[in-house]
Amino acid sequence: MFRSMQMGYYSIVMPHDSAWEILNELGELSAISFLDQNGGESFYHREFSVVIKKCEDIEHKLNEIESHLIEYELPIRKCTDSLQFLKNV
Repeated sequence: MFRSMQMGYYSIVMPHDSAWEILNELGELSAISFLDQNGGESFYHREFSVVIKKCEDIEHKLNEIESHLIEYELPIRKCTDSLQFLKNV
C-alpha cells in the first residue's frame, strides 16, 4: 500500500525440484514479497515443517558447540559477509 514503486501481484508455478534455486535467485533480487496462501493450515501439516524442524535442530547443535568453545576459551570466528558465504555454500 505504501510502496515507493509500482508493484504487481503474480502467481508463480514451478517444478518442486527446482523451487529452491528459483526462490534463491528471486530472494537475491531483494524485490519480492511472499503471501502465505495457507494461513489457516496447521504448521505441522505444512510441507516445509520438516525442514524448519531440521533447522531448529541444527541451531541447537550450533549453540551447544558455541557453549563448548566458550567453556574451553577457544576463539569463535563469525561470518562477516553472509551473502558471500551463501554464494559459496
